Amino acid sequence: MELVSFSVSNYRSITSAYKLPIRSPTVLIGPNNEGKSNILRALVTSAILGNLRWGATAERPHYVDHSGARHL
Repeated sequence: MELVSFSVSNYRSITSAYKLPIRSPTVLIGPNNEGKSNILRALVTSAILGNLRWGATAERPHYVDHSGARHL
């Protein structure tokens, strides 16, 4: 499975909705205190909580949109 985008809002210093497209490679660049680390923390937290909620091997619910991307 490939991660194609990540959205986050209301997490630590990130107050408004932010959608980050994921490509290979993805590099976060910006001034200090702009939320780069919080984007990474949100991504890691969602991965950990997703595994706790569904289990590492459980079948997670998903849907496929018209572009063919798979969303969890």
